[in-house]
Amino acid sequence: MNVTVLGSARRRPVVRRRVASVLAVATVVAGLVVSVQPAQAASAGRRPDLDGDGKADLVAVTGRYLAVRLGTGQTRVIPTPWGRFDLCVVVAGDFDADGYDDVAVGDPHADPAGGINFDHGVVWVFPGGPKGSAIGDGTKPTLTLAQGQNGLPGMTSDEWFGTSLAAGDVTGDGVDDLVVGAPFARYTDAAIGGSITVLPGSSGGLALSSAKVITQDTPGVSGTSDLDPRVTARPRL
Repeated sequence: MNVTVLGSARRRPVVRRRVASVLAVATVVAGLVVSVQPAQAASAGRRPDLDGDGKADLVAVTGRYLAVRLGTGQTRVIPTPWGRFDLCVVVAGDFDADGYDDVAVGDPHADPAGGINFDHGVVWVFPGGPKGSAIGDGTKPTLTLAQGQNGLPGMTSDEWFGTSLAAGDVTGDGVDDLVVGAPFARYTDAAIGGSITVLPGSSGGLALSSAKVITQDTPGVSGTSDLDPRVTARPRL
């Protein structure tokens, strides 16, 4: 089970995952901070607030449910949109600038078509606030993110999209952005290149058409197209 403690709007999420080791790469590409060193990530943490009351909230992802416990003591349990959450990671940020933090859950083994073709990878974003699907009436529905769909760049097969997530304002516009790792992405002839996708946040939500895919073939990134999958699997902000 993955647990994220959420609370004060001035701190980033503290995410506990089953894999303890963290590898990160510090690179600035076209004004985007791909990741920072682990020590910086640990000290820069923010603990967001889903309902805007300033109290710490708790999010737990199990095999078939996303459970949210607010600082007020209220609890909400949401069934997974697809069969089961498997090897999931979870992060939170205010991706639509409405003052309420949203929850992103990545499942690298999900099939975006809902079938049995595993290892494609899907990320679900549950909006916070009174209208969001995380704790509200669902007026703002859950967003499903998969490579090659709805304007999101990338391939769709066997890339483990959503193996890791990070949230923070990497574009400098004051709105949280979502960063997604796909450790087995292939963008050249490299056996396993790996990629990081940056999805900018905005007042209208995550701007999928403005998403940027970063590999070691991206101008400004040093080295050749062989990003270590252990690194792209663990982007940190």
